[in-house]
Amino acid sequence: SIGQFRLEKDHALQVKSLALLFEKYPQHKQENVKLLLIGSCRNDQDQQRVEILRKLVSEKQLVDSVTFSINPPYKELQESMARGLIGIHTMRQEHFGIGIVEMMAAGLIVVAHDSGGPRTDIVEHKVTGYLATTAEQYAEALHQALTLPTQEARILREQARASA
Repeated sequence: SIGQFRLEKDHALQVKSLALLFEKYPQHKQENVKLLLIGSCRNDQDQQRVEILRKLVSEKQLVDSVTFSINPPYKELQESMARGLIGIHTMRQEHFGIGIVEMMAAGLIVVAHDSGGPRTDIVEHKVTGYLATTAEQYAEALHQALTLPTQEARILREQARASA
């Protein structure tokens, strides 16, 4: 996940989605699936949001599965995207979503919110990524992305890169 730690980015939905994914499909926890939350904190309010997210991670028993990367250097951001498999974005009514495009260009399979710019301009559902609204839909999309046959995953990534 890439995005400033602002309220409207709804990082809590990402944590809840991961918890549901592990509940419904425990094999993904056993496969050591991780959520890396990469973002910037602009002020004390953003830092407080991160602390609230850390508490949610603890409540959902995901401490070993969720990592925070706060204000990382650009090189570290690039390296993280190169290692990742899926990019998740949960902001509702995002106008454009440059983070989504960056993840697609990096070859990540994107799961974005089914609204605003991601729906109308960026992600074509099951062609260049996945669209979801609820934690349940995000968990299901994550499962689908994680279980795609290798060839289908390659095609989706290529189509996403071409459209980014």
